[in-house]
Amino acid sequence: MTVFAGPQKTLLVIAQGVFYGCFLHVRRSAGVTERQSSRVHERWARLRFSVIGQLLAAPPAKGTLRSEIEKLAAREWRHPNTGKPVRFGASTIQRWFYRAIKERHDPVGILRRKVRTDAGRQASMSDTVRQALLAQYAAHRSWSFQLHHDNLVALGEKRPELGPLPSYSTLRRFLKAHGLEKRGDVASDRRRRASRGAAV
Repeated sequence: MTVFAGPQKTLLVIAQGVFYGCFLHVRRSAGVTERQSSRVHERWARLRFSVIGQLLAAPPAKGTLRSEIEKLAAREWRHPNTGKPVRFGASTIQRWFYRAIKERHDPVGILRRKVRTDAGRQASMSDTVRQALLAQYAAHRSWSFQLHHDNLVALGEKRPELGPLPSYSTLRRFLKAHGLEKRGDVASDRRRRASRGAAV
């Protein structure tokens, strides 16, 4: 981190970018990380509010809400972190709108991203499905996410008691959240090492 002193404010140059602010003792700690996360969440909240702001200020006529939301979904917005163009789905914008319209005191605050209490435990995956997926991963660590999903679907056809199965994206998030990514084929590695040893 580089610090340029000024009479009132300080220009801070850190890995995440450049900004002005009063210089406090900046150090890498849990508190700093938490404040940085808070700023990111605040920027996202302001962006979400700007997307739906017009709908809140001038509510569409009855029966036209969906079309107005689709117009917003077709627009490009500036990503609050990267500054690159980004778009949002109509269902996402609709969810933001209803969350904000129900909040009378702080519609921006309600749009802040909150850490889910079930983070790492996708709600669309039952405990039974999780256990089946973990057992499958333990037996086939070299499989890709797609192969795990295809085989879980096949297993679900044989075991209806598993209930609803997760989508590919949900399964992928679950495995990544638990550090269960594709590993090399252990047996093949051993055979290759043995063959190299024999050759020597």
